[in-house]
Amino acid sequence: MPPAEVIRAAIPDADEALVEHILWGRTPFPCGPVSALDIYRAASRFARAKRNGLELCDCCDRLVIKNHLCASCRDGLEQASHAKKA
Repeated sequence: MPPAEVIRAAIPDADEALVEHILWGRTPFPCGPVSALDIYRAASRFARAKRNGLELCDCCDRLVIKNHLCASCRDGLEQASHAKKA
């Protein structure tokens, strides 16, 4: 089954831009193996968050705290930034 069909099974009104976002931004595609179930779960998780007025982290899909990142990813990026400056 094509990825767009899998995503539209979870989000029936998904336009092409949302399909691309789910596939490229919410799964490890194309860097790792991705099953239809992985794609469906990513789309379902995204739809559920939107329906509840929540935003998911761009890096890991946890709930966002600030600037499109969860606390864990934000802290990790800040530590990496400080280490690079030193």
